[in-house]
Amino acid sequence: MKFAIRQTAVLCALVLMGAPSIAQVTPKRAETPSRQGAPGRGVGVAQPLTPEAMSPILSQAATVSRSQPRAFNLDTALARILADLKITGASGKFELSVTNNGKAEITIFPLSIHLLDGQVRTELDISAAPSRVDSKGPFSVFRQVGLTRVVNLTQASGSLRLTSMMFPEAKAYVTRELPAEDMPLLIRLEKKPLGQEALNGLACEKSIVTLVYPTGEKRDARLWQTGGTPRQVVFEVGETLLTIRLREAQGVSELRAQDAALRKVALFETPKDYTKYSEVEQIIANVSARQFPSRR
Repeated sequence: MKFAIRQTAVLCALVLMGAPSIAQVTPKRAETPSRQGAPGRGVGVAQPLTPEAMSPILSQAATVSRSQPRAFNLDTALARILADLKITGASGKFELSVTNNGKAEITIFPLSIHLLDGQVRTELDISAAPSRVDSKGPFSVFRQVGLTRVVNLTQASGSLRLTSMMFPEAKAYVTRELPAEDMPLLIRLEKKPLGQEALNGLACEKSIVTLVYPTGEKRDARLWQTGGTPRQVVFEVGETLLTIRLREAQGVSELRAQDAALRKVALFETPKDYTKYSEVEQIIANVSARQFPSRR
């Protein structure tokens, strides 16, 4: 999740790109989610992950300044953790807790995530977001014009690195380049078991999972799981708490080759009848103009 709607939207984390994202989050500052996405029409196919192909990508990622805090891409971070558990799809709730002036504001959204060969799709139902014009809560700018769903696509395979934010109700999307350091395949994991802990009455194995980025940056997440099934993942970004609670998860062994091919077309390609825009604000303005033509 990684789209920043300038000053109009606060933090968002799972549907979702840094300039378009399940969303990116900068420490101590809330922004709209940064999930990333699928390629627009006309984009070539991904190249194989050979050492020669990956070398320039790794070099580029290593040159990112370590002195500046980087926006957090929740979609690719969560995808990396789920891929390690051999999960290809999951559904549950995304809880966003933003602390302002010492008071935590919590909003819960239904969420689903799909993974396939370096591609990530997150879908967020933002119906719970405020739709009042005076609201500054996460996703409120979308709700004000009647948008209730946000889909983020991340295409990160070989030299292809794109992220898109799509709005099914508007049949519109925006696409940006995915930073090399946010490619799930380049993020390394380190795990530290913390023993057993009950979660909603269920006995779980709790651990600290550290994501190590190509730049050397590290970010911790808390993971609860039963066997190889993830139940909850929590990230802390400044004073913002991002909690993903999963009800159902599908493993790699449950995905047949034929199903994978169908999933690729249905989930990881930008619909041909969608219109591409350069900025999210243009989509919001266009939807608003259609709803209130007299205000043009």
